[in-house]
Order: sequence, then C-alpha cells, then structure tokens
Amino acid sequence: MAYVALACRLVIVGVFLVAALTKVRSRASRDAFLSAVAALVPATEPGPLGVLVVCVELAVAVLVALPWTVLPGLALAVGTLVAFGIAIWSALRRGETVACRCFGWSDAPVSRTHLVRNGALVAIAAVGLVARQAALAAGDAAVGGAAAPHPAGVAVSLAAAFVLVVVVTSLDDLVWLLGRTSPSGRA
Repeated sequence: MAYVALACRLVIVGVFLVAALTKVRSRASRDAFLSAVAALVPATEPGPLGVLVVCVELAVAVLVALPWTVLPGLALAVGTLVAFGIAIWSALRRGETVACRCFGWSDAPVSRTHLVRNGALVAIAAVGLVARQAALAAGDAAVGGAAAPHPAGVAVSLAAAFVLVVVVTSLDDLVWLLGRTSPSGRA
C-alpha cells in the first residue's frame, strides 16, 4: 500500500505543480488564465482570485510532498478540486464557452471532460489518503517504517505517477488526438 500511496502523492504533487507554474510562466499565460477566471467565476475579481488559485496549487504541491503534511495536503487537494469542479459545472450550466486554462496552455473550452478529470484526481487523492493510512498502520518502510523502502517499488511509483501526470496535464490534447474535439473546440 505504501507504493500506491507514494504514486498517488506524486501524481497530486505533479499535477498541482504543473498547474501553478504554467499559469505564471509568462505574461500571456497569466493574462489568459485571469480571463478564464473572470469567465468561470464572474462575480469575483479575477486578479485576487487568480493569485489565490496559484498559491493554493503551490501549497497543495508542497504539503503533499512533505511527509509530515501529506494528510492536510491531500485534503486541501480534494477541496480545491471540488471547488474547481463547481466553477466548471456552473460555467457549463450558464452556457459559457471559456478556455480551460487549468494548465495554462490549452484553448479547449471547459467541458464535462474536465469534470471527469477532476473527479479522477479526487479519487487519486482519496486513494492516496487511504493507502497512506493503511501503510502507516502496517508500519510500512515507504511511509516511515524502520527499514528503507525498496528501490524497485519507488521506481514503479515514480514511473506510474509520471505517466498519470502527463496524461492529466495533456488531456485536452489527447482528446483532440483521439478525434473527439479539437483544442479550439471544433470537431
């Protein structure tokens, strides 16, 4: 269970880190993100909310990465993903066509695909919580037991997490590549 917990942690850290950094990597990406915030949550000031979003994403990445703050970090990840899901769902109900700037680069409009992606990330965080607690209860080495974790288990966790982070952060491009819709929203 410890390696499942590790893989889940690494996915959450990777996804939230990529999300935060791609939103602020350039003036253009920041401005595009703030435009998306204004459309997704029209009753708020996009500047302060955008700063809050990036700070929370960075906080999640740091909290989940540190072994003594994993649990609050994963809980914050779940809450953040639920909030993002509510914003996306509300925009869809209002009929908004707004680019998903979740990872800073996609022009694909928010859709049910993004709700499914966030639901999958909530499930990964929840599995991470449960697996970590089970591993701690068993005294597993990979989560702080007496012996060192096995390098092969760590390597598999890293590889699995890397693949999942790439899939999650490239989801709009993968959907386009598979022919469902183009990144600009046209079939």
